[in-house]
Amino acid sequence: MKSWRLLPWAAFALTAGFAAVGYGLLAANGAPDLAEQIILGSVFIAYALVGALIASLRRGNRIGWILIAIPALTGVGFTAEQYAVYASSASAPMPAEELAVLLANTLWFPALGLLALGLLLYPTGSLASERWRPVAWLLGASILALSLLFALTPPAEAEGPYANPLAVLPPGAVPVLEATFTLVCLVTLVLAAGSLLVRLRHARGVERQQIKWFLAAATLFGVTIPISLVSEGTALEPIASTLIFPAALATLPVAIGVAILRYRLFDIDLLINRTLVYGALTVVLGGVYAAAVLLLQGLLRPVTGGGTLAVAASTLAVAALFQPARRRIQRFVDRRFYRSRYDLARTVEAFSLRLRSDLSVESLTGELTAAADHTMRPASVSVWLRRNDSGTMGA
Repeated sequence: MKSWRLLPWAAFALTAGFAAVGYGLLAANGAPDLAEQIILGSVFIAYALVGALIASLRRGNRIGWILIAIPALTGVGFTAEQYAVYASSASAPMPAEELAVLLANTLWFPALGLLALGLLLYPTGSLASERWRPVAWLLGASILALSLLFALTPPAEAEGPYANPLAVLPPGAVPVLEATFTLVCLVTLVLAAGSLLVRLRHARGVERQQIKWFLAAATLFGVTIPISLVSEGTALEPIASTLIFPAALATLPVAIGVAILRYRLFDIDLLINRTLVYGALTVVLGGVYAAAVLLLQGLLRPVTGGGTLAVAASTLAVAALFQPARRRIQRFVDRRFYRSRYDLARTVEAFSLRLRSDLSVESLTGELTAAADHTMRPASVSVWLRRNDSGTMGA
């Protein structure tokens, strides 16, 4: 293996090592949510793993190094924070406490900046055009300003385990500066996300499929955020925090890896199609099942007491509705979101019926040309015919 290919894996190993140290300190600090934190940390390690794969196999694509750098920075910041907490409760002073506080309070912002930069560069590793360069510079400047601001924040307003060691700013200036830099940072984040949508609009072929993979995973992750918020304080909170949210977050590096390494790249259309169909089918059948159970329980309660019979009858009804509902939803999804494919299927079906009843070569040639033109929109269409041994024409 070439030496430059070892660098991403060395960075991945360092990231994993910092994470391990950080979680060891977290356990020593007696954190009550240790299992949840470890699961979430494992997801961030997955980002570094995918980044190492991309950086070693696609040397010119910066996305790989961005995927390594984000968990590396957050890992160092997390480890520094846990070290600072541990040092604050130690009986004797520990070395590099002030440095740990400084890192804990500042490294999250460069990680956020790299996330936005990744949106600007995805999937090719370069900007979509030169007009996005000022956005990249503005993003870098706002992130640097926020990092310096929190490094110099006075003790009363500092975030983290305890006061920043370099607090030199006057207390009254911090809220104004923080609001200004945060607003600029948020604007650049929105612009970075917008650049991806603009790129999707103009992309074709491989690049369009790559963007689709990321947007599909981002949409799935976005759906889990309100689920996690709604589940807080309920019996579903452990499931949402340890399973649903981390699983959705893990789909992002997987989608990026599939897209950039081009493994089964064009399966995204089928994946989106099936997600739409079976997601809608789940909602419809779930609603039918709940409504049927409630209705039948009300009707059967005077006779049988409701309960088991209502559930059994509702289950049978849902099972009977599965295939008809799936076919109807599939047709709706194809017609609404995959119109060209729907028109193609309809055109081919019509041509097949015509082929069974029409034996005229001239007529079939015209039908075939029209079908090809309608479904594929080629620049030109030609049909080649050959004569067989009997002297008749054949395609």
